[in-house]
Amino acid sequence: MKRARASLLLLLTCLACGTPQAEPPPPHEEHTTSQAMEPGDYWAAHAARFQQTELQRDIPIQRFQRLGAHNAHVSNAYSHAGRWYTRINQHRYVYNQLAMGMRALYVDVWDHGCFYDKDEPNDPYGNEQAKGLCFSHGAEPFSTPVNGILGEISTWLREPQNQNEVILIGIEDNEVTSDDSRKRLVNLLRHFLDQSYPNVPGDTRGSLIFTPQDLRTYFSNPWPMGPGTRAAGPYHPNRWPTNEELARMGKRVIISVKDRFNYASLPDGNGATLKDWVFSESSGHYQGGSAEPDVWTNAPGYPANAAKKFTGYPSCGSSDLSGALGLYWTEFSELRICDHNVYCSLPYSAFSDYLNYDTATKCGFSISMDQVETNLKYAPFDDYFSAMRSAIWSFGEDEPNSKVGDEDCAEFKGSTGQWNDLDCSTHRKRACRKVGATCDASYCPSDFWTVTSLAYPWAPQYNLCPDGYDFLPPQNGFENQKLYDRLGGVESAWINFSDRLAEGKWQYEGFQWWSEGEPNNYGNTEHCAVWQGLDGLNDIACSMTRAYACLKIGTTRETYAALPNPWIITDATGPWNTPQCPAGYEFAPPRNASTGYRLQELSYLSGKNAWVNLTDQFEEGRWEEAPYQPWAAGEPNNEFGNEHCVRTYANGTWNDEPCGFSIKHACRCTSQSCTLNDWKLSDTAGAWNKSTCGDGWTFSAPRNSAENEALKQKLQNTSVWVNLTDQAREGRWVHWGGAPVPYTRWASTEPNNYNGVEHCALMTANGTWYDSNCAESYAHACRKFGASCSATSCPADYWALGGAGNFDNPQCPSGYIYSTPKSDLENAALLTKTQGQFTWLKLIDRGHEGHWTTWD
Repeated sequence: MKRARASLLLLLTCLACGTPQAEPPPPHEEHTTSQAMEPGDYWAAHAARFQQTELQRDIPIQRFQRLGAHNAHVSNAYSHAGRWYTRINQHRYVYNQLAMGMRALYVDVWDHGCFYDKDEPNDPYGNEQAKGLCFSHGAEPFSTPVNGILGEISTWLREPQNQNEVILIGIEDNEVTSDDSRKRLVNLLRHFLDQSYPNVPGDTRGSLIFTPQDLRTYFSNPWPMGPGTRAAGPYHPNRWPTNEELARMGKRVIISVKDRFNYASLPDGNGATLKDWVFSESSGHYQGGSAEPDVWTNAPGYPANAAKKFTGYPSCGSSDLSGALGLYWTEFSELRICDHNVYCSLPYSAFSDYLNYDTATKCGFSISMDQVETNLKYAPFDDYFSAMRSAIWSFGEDEPNSKVGDEDCAEFKGSTGQWNDLDCSTHRKRACRKVGATCDASYCPSDFWTVTSLAYPWAPQYNLCPDGYDFLPPQNGFENQKLYDRLGGVESAWINFSDRLAEGKWQYEGFQWWSEGEPNNYGNTEHCAVWQGLDGLNDIACSMTRAYACLKIGTTRETYAALPNPWIITDATGPWNTPQCPAGYEFAPPRNASTGYRLQELSYLSGKNAWVNLTDQFEEGRWEEAPYQPWAAGEPNNEFGNEHCVRTYANGTWNDEPCGFSIKHACRCTSQSCTLNDWKLSDTAGAWNKSTCGDGWTFSAPRNSAENEALKQKLQNTSVWVNLTDQAREGRWVHWGGAPVPYTRWASTEPNNYNGVEHCALMTANGTWYDSNCAESYAHACRKFGASCSATSCPADYWALGGAGNFDNPQCPSGYIYSTPKSDLENAALLTKTQGQFTWLKLIDRGHEGHWTTWD
């Protein structure tokens, strides 16, 4: 972390004799409810949680706008034997910083000059293994024990109300000088950051840590990179996971160090090295690192993040870099030094860089704060010192408050740009966000937001937004500011955020068309959703018998309106958890208003009520999908408390088993030549998380009974792992991982971002791709709605060319959409259509240089 000059200590020696202001002690194991802690009860703490945990739940973590604590350990809450930090960045315990909404903790670890001889008296590692490690702060005479603070973090992470929270721990380890110290540091992290902590001494499973290997295994393209790709390393990742995906995986801690290669020679005891447990910070990401130029493991962080380098809003840049910054681990940090009595004026101002939190928040950037405080009247951290007010871009101060009762829906107040809770029956215009578009300071479409011309009640089930838009909320400060600009600082509008399904549990609803008065969880037994004709959804007991609503696999926004209806309702009936969908269909809920209309039509005309794939069994009021699960009788039973991975047997039934068993894996074909229900078994056996499916295949799980039968035919009296686990939360079975990256066909020297302005993909006369300036004028590649290629050819009308224009203004013919090839076959078909004419492809890296995305 940033340090004041050593001479500052001379100015502080006279202050070391005072008594630091104290705060209540952090919770111990017997106090396990952070909501009872005062700092977590204030408006700012609740709003910080809404912004990060709910509104950004589906945002990839590299674009996430998080609130962090700079030098989280350097707090006057910590003292021992009359000693403390002489200059501080914080005044609360780390536990309370987390309770106040901090989702990034930045700390300095030292292995010399520590105040303690060992981490703490009850150190589970013993004196020799933990000796000399501490959290410290630039030549201070005081330090804090590693075990104490890691214990606070572990306690907070394991509390029931925090199971959807993901945190980043940024470690400055420049003062960890030996391999022995590095080994002890990572093993301590693995010990405390485990779901089973407090566990036995020496246990280093680290089950809560999301690792670089997890990124490669579950979110990377399984094919080796071809020529012309830019990223180093054996695999090119598809994407970073979202917060929700990490929470479902139970991988809720990301750790970065200065250079992970420093840990490369240290074995982790599992056949890998300690390098595989930590990411490298930003300096490695942008400069290649001293020994490991792997762009995808050298993050998170940003190299030019000092407050004095921030250029403000609307430029949203750094003085070290040209142009506005996108959202790729972009974070700015304040340095505000105070003494242990929290005196933050002279002489300390000469050593402080104050960050303009308000404008950094408007830019959508993550910020790490000094003197984190949610009680805005907490002396001496009154309104003048509070950063939290500026860091909250969503609800206005003391909102939501349900002031007149039944205020369950969020209104965007055009006069302030902040939100208010309001009665859902009130008429307001609706804020509609462009589907598939990204918006940040580096580029945001001018039509990212639109507003309906008429006012309506809040109800999200009606498709009132124009084509190409959905009723969606802002997800960061920049998007929120753009909506404020669109509304002209005057009129207000509904946004899709409410607590109408469970009081106090604010969430984006998506599409949930509930009957009047539902869901009501009558008798506390109704946790599964059924569709009832014209009325929509109702919650009933999951054990009741109904038919099943099955949606055609691959149904998209382009095809939901096509005939025939993409839904079927089965003749077979049963309880909610045994869906019986035919080949090519999956048990699903309506995911937007248009698919809801089609299911409503089918249910009404057929006279059938049908189960849909929505349940709140795992968290009351949070309705979510669950995967297909054909369990054997009496399964899953978590026998002996360690069965958290799924194995399918020769008869097609599933059983939960310990994840360490060595058997083969079920691999689904994901290459262009795949046929329906094409499965194989991995070549080698291994533990559940050690899949070896090979090129063009992905570790997967059947989505319906037909796919399960197809896999069964491959088993030949053996059993295999399928991609389903409840390691994160007992009984909540989820898949891990994502889909492959888009196909690319770059020329050998492309993309090169010539002159720093080439961010859009262009097909050239020979069929290879170049990056080019998005403002140039070319035709656009347009793919026919619903069309598909066979294994050997594409239809003659598969591609058409749109009119000439810049990248952002495609003029596709009726029945076609702006697109990009996804295979050599599709690329060749497009080349035939272009006849050598340069043509825009729907592929950009404006959000972050080198990170190409299709928007799809």
